Formats: sequence, C-alpha cells, structure tokens
Amino acid sequence: MRIISDVTRRKVVGTGVVMLLIALVVASQLLSRGCEATGSGTALVIYSPHWEGIIKEFNWGFTRWMKERHNRDAHIEVLDVGGGTSTILRAIESGYRATPDSIEVDILFGGGDSAHQALARKGYLERIDLPRHVTAGLPRHIGGQPLHDPSGRWYGAAMSSFGIVVNKRILKRAGLPEVSEWRDLTSPRAFGWIAMGDPTSSGSVHMVLEVILQAHGFEEGYRCFAQIAGNVAAFDEGGNAAPRSVALAQSAYGLCIDFYGWQQVAEYGEDDIAFVLPRDLTVITPDPISVLKGAPNPELAALFIEYVLSDEGQRLWYQEVGSPGGPRTYGLNRLPVRRSLYGAGLPTSVTMNPFSWSSTLQFDADLASSRWRILEDLARAAIIDIHADLRDAWKAVIDAGELDHPELVEELTRPPVTGEELLRLAREEWPDDALRSARKRKWTETARRRYAEVECKARAMDGH
Repeated sequence: MRIISDVTRRKVVGTGVVMLLIALVVASQLLSRGCEATGSGTALVIYSPHWEGIIKEFNWGFTRWMKERHNRDAHIEVLDVGGGTSTILRAIESGYRATPDSIEVDILFGGGDSAHQALARKGYLERIDLPRHVTAGLPRHIGGQPLHDPSGRWYGAAMSSFGIVVNKRILKRAGLPEVSEWRDLTSPRAFGWIAMGDPTSSGSVHMVLEVILQAHGFEEGYRCFAQIAGNVAAFDEGGNAAPRSVALAQSAYGLCIDFYGWQQVAEYGEDDIAFVLPRDLTVITPDPISVLKGAPNPELAALFIEYVLSDEGQRLWYQEVGSPGGPRTYGLNRLPVRRSLYGAGLPTSVTMNPFSWSSTLQFDADLASSRWRILEDLARAAIIDIHADLRDAWKAVIDAGELDHPELVEELTRPPVTGEELLRLAREEWPDDALRSARKRKWTETARRRYAEVECKARAMDGH
C-alpha cells in the first residue's frame, strides 16, 4: 500500500501543464517508494477519510485474501488530498467536472452515508453486483436506517454512532457536571472544557452537527450548537483531535464518532474515560463503501467490497488486536454490519450491540445529504471563521448571568437562516459560486456584528 498525491491522477488539458504533471507524477511516485513499500500486483486506487490503522489493516487483509482465494497479487493505494470527507467530496466533484467519464479512482471507502448518497444522486457511483452469498447475510436496516442502497450503488461497510467522550477524573477534580445529552454541553460551567473537530473538514464531526440539528429541529439545534461552540476551546482539524484531547486531560468533554471514543476507553480504561451516547438524541448510521463512476479496475473494486463485507473483513472492525481473525497491529473498535458477529463470543473491546440499541430519533439521511455542503458553509461563515468573536460574546453573557438574560442568549444564538430557506438556497444559489460567496460573506458580516452587539450589551449589564 502507498499513499499518493491526488495530482498524480488528475487529467488536465494543455501541453505545458501535461509536461509539468508528468514530472510531478514521477517525483511523487519516487518519493512514495522511498517512504513506504508499494505492495505488488494490481493497485486499487481509493479515496478514504479513514485513519491509517483502518487502511493498513484492510490492505494487509485484502492482499492475503486475494492471494488465498484468487491466487492474485493486489493492494490498495490511497489518494491523499490533505483533508477529511469534505475535502474528498470536493476533489471528486471537481474531478468529474473536469473529466466527466472517469477520475481514475476506483473506490470511496468511508465518509458516512450522506456523502455516498450525495454522490449517488449526482450519478458519480456505479452499481455494485455482489455474489448472493455476500448479500444474503447483510441486514437491510438498522433502527430504520438503510444499511445499503436499494439500487446497489453503496453498501454499509461498518456502522457509526455519535456521542460525547468524557474524562471522568477531570470532571471530579474540576467539579464539572456529568453529561447525558447534547444540551448538557451548553452549560456555562463547561466553558473552555469542550474539544471538537472542525465540522467543515471532518465528515464524522459534520455528522455530529447534523445529528444535533435533527435531534432538536433546525432552529433549536442551531442554538444548541452555537452555545456548545461558545464553550469549545478551539476547533481542531480532524475527528480524532477531540477524543485525544480528552484522553490527555486537556479537555473534559469531546464530541466525536463512536470508535474514536471507544479507542480512548480501551486505551485508558473505563475508570478514566467514558463514551456517552445521548439516548433518543443520536442515531446509528452506515459508513459505506462504493465504486466511483468510470473506475479503472471495476472487477477488482467489486472484489475489495466483497472482502470488506465478508466475515474475514468484518472481523477486522470488531476484534481485538492479535486475536485469531482479528487485526494485526491496530485496534479499530468499530461496529461491523454483519449481525452474526455480535454475541458470537469473539474477543472485542466494543461492548455495544447496535441491533439491541434503540432510539426514537428518526434520522433523515436524504435531508442530511441534500444540505451537506451548504451546512458546512453556514457553520464556517457564522461560527468557525469567527469563533473568537462568538466565544468572547458568550463569555460576556455568562459573566452577566445567562439565566438572568435569556434575551441575550436568544440574540446570540439565533440562526441567520431558517431550515427551509437553507434548502432553498442549496438549490438556487449554491450551484453558482458567485452567489454562494456573496451569501457566505453576508452570513459572516451579520454574525460578527451581532456577536459584537451582544457582547457590548452583556458587558454593560455586568457593569464593565
């Protein structure tokens, strides 16, 4: 396996640019060979936001499986675009705008079902025909959520839930409140104690935001998220930054996807770290795999998906490192989609059985998919890019006594757009880059002005 730059796969027009690209290709390939073994045989080229451990375990497993089952040498190569799901989606979309028939990439592995649904809607995914013995053992739904596309364009490779990782010792030492739901993180006592990744760069953190919005409704969900953001010390890159900060006692609470939370519980122990799933306020969703339109190696891509969905592949998600059939080096701590693995007595650090877990939250995956890009832009324009302004205003409201001045909280956290208008803008303005940029600037200007006004009012009430 090797990780290679996306520039090596992008087709361009123009002789001079092509010559430059060839030089970059050669340099990139030589550099990658110097850093990491490339593997042998046919290379399956993939996009993936998965962390290194997942990629290496599935590469090792797939290479062995191909040799044993098909007597073929094959491995995977990951295109590095320098970001998470959102960056990958932008790369895929821009790639197909440049070369509509193929972007010379075989697979998208991970990123959440909303991302794969968005690509399927745009016609960027191929139908996958899997053997009946593979599909026969796959459940169709989990808690009302489909685990694969009815048209066969994507399949859930694993499952994900979203919650809060907590450092128990910090809570006790600092006298901080325990949490059981998203709103608990809006407490002024949590100011500066919350860690969170950037939802505009991490697909898993984006899903945390989407879950909060759907759990509470768009307006109240936005208000909840704005208060949580006011308590966040800083928005870090990547979905694993928050749980790592909590485990290192730099933060008390972190919002994250389940396997990052369980990873810290497994490493530091249940006495120190907990992972909380807000009851009836979160959801279990598939984390799919799909074949991209015009894949250079469609037959090998289908074999990789067959492996990922097989018992051999599914056990990598779930079992402990070094156990028979489990991962070699990295504990993945994830939920497999094969129901038969739960309760089978396999050695695992994952204590949750998603098929026995229930939630009243009816998550709308189509809604999440349809507003993915515009929701990112809203979060960046009104919160992320001016986070310091929001934090200063929220701190001023806290100092003035937020319970005594609910009107200030309402003004501070008011969304700049309704949920219905957001969907209209996604249809009418977001395809136009000029209109999109103008709207984002307006959101930033409006939010910054409002934060400054609220801070001024709060300081006056507090006597400063």
